[in-house]
Amino acid sequence: MLEDKRRLALVRLQAMIAGMARREAMRALAEALDEERRRSALAQRSAGLLAAASAQAGTTSGAALAARLRFGSGVARLAQDAAAARSDALRQAVWQADQLAVAEARERRLGELERAARSALDAARERSAAMLAGAMARKLQSPPQTRLQASGQGLAVLPAGLSQAKDDAS
Repeated sequence: MLEDKRRLALVRLQAMIAGMARREAMRALAEALDEERRRSALAQRSAGLLAAASAQAGTTSGAALAARLRFGSGVARLAQDAAAARSDALRQAVWQADQLAVAEARERRLGELERAARSALDAARERSAAMLAGAMARKLQSPPQTRLQASGQGLAVLPAGLSQAKDDAS
């Protein structure tokens, strides 16, 4: 029974750790999804700026055209970086979702192990109680001499006929 208690305590500890790992995986997944959302919004805004900064109809000076091209290339780099960061964040979110699935599966498995350990401990307790009850029943059903000898009193109980014979002789 002591082994069953230890097993149950170990499984409960592992289940607690698995629960913490699951919560951590959920938090990391939420952060990864939030990061992916932010990167996606940045990529969309950058693409919008790039479209707005494209060459416009009409005449312009060389310096204004050069400044517009520098701005456009900077925004294009920003859009590319944002798109790359978005895809990285998306890969991270997928990985975090996988980690969450692993953590949830482990938590379910440990829950099953905990239920099995608890039922094994209950069965051991029932066996112990049944053995104790059986021993008590045997002790209570034994003849009087056996009960007195088992209790350590060492007194012999005379059959009813002998005790009456002594009383009659007096």
